[in-house]
Amino acid sequence: MSTDMTSTERARRIVEYHTRGAICAAEVWYQFVDQAAPETFADFMAELTPELRTYFRHHVLVYHPATCVLDVERRALNLLSGYYERHAA
Repeated sequence: MSTDMTSTERARRIVEYHTRGAICAAEVWYQFVDQAAPETFADFMAELTPELRTYFRHHVLVYHPATCVLDVERRALNLLSGYYERHAA
């Protein structure tokens, strides 16, 4: 994917690929994990479909950041955990 894209554009494209059926929800998750950073997190979350938000929430409920082997996974789960704590319904 082009490095000239903003984080919003990148997230929009990833979600669009999923919506078209070109990639599965798991691939959206992996792309998110690879790119998750505090400064881009809100941009990515704003582009997620309700289905993908549910998929991501499942990851927060099933996986705990302390169990992650990779730092990027731990960072993504920590960001999501905080997000879902603030947006609990």
